[in-house]
Amino acid sequence: MTTLSQRLKAVLQASKTSQSELAARINITQGAIGKIIRGETLNPKYILEIADALGVSVEWLKTGKGDAPDFANLAEKSTAYSEHQDSNIRLEVLDVFASAGNGAFVGDLAELTHAIEFEPSYFAQLFQRSNSQGLAIINVTGDSMEPTICSGDLLFVDTNKPMYQGDGIYVFSYNDMLYVKRLQLAGDKLLVISDNQFYHPWEITKENEGKLTIHGKVEFSQMKIKKLG
Repeated sequence: MTTLSQRLKAVLQASKTSQSELAARINITQGAIGKIIRGETLNPKYILEIADALGVSVEWLKTGKGDAPDFANLAEKSTAYSEHQDSNIRLEVLDVFASAGNGAFVGDLAELTHAIEFEPSYFAQLFQRSNSQGLAIINVTGDSMEPTICSGDLLFVDTNKPMYQGDGIYVFSYNDMLYVKRLQLAGDKLLVISDNQFYHPWEITKENEGKLTIHGKVEFSQMKIKKLG
């Protein structure tokens, strides 16, 4: 087995795992797995998640070097992984960058890259809820929300709140640019506020509110989780 495609095929066969099942485990599309199988994707960015889901060495799966898996026991490992997954809460990481700066162009907001798992008790402690419905994770770029949110942080966004619901930090589009900013109601207009004092506030008035689309309210940032952790 000299290629990633051959190794992945062999592991899927030995573990009795279908392409669709593997894709569901790590929250990517079956088409993405199919591209690896066909040799179209040679260096997938979710190789770590694939190896973990199948119970094999990342180094072996990627390069063919290192410890080869015990093919006879792969089916048992796969079953154990599925049972472990069922007990955890998974949040999808979207391939989106919201700008804590001067705005990022709104592109495809739906593509999944991978998922992050939480033990139920830790998830409940963080989010004060027992399920992940409506929660998504995106990336942030720029420094306008520092020190609250830093460039490169992951943002945990409640997409059940696609409208202004009191002062807070929101992910929103304005003039086809994607932002993460603090929104505050002041009379009949919204103030767009950066936590970094070097960025000046700006306004969204009734006359131009048609240019505004709120995608969700930020529940947590990666930095806050680090502080709690």
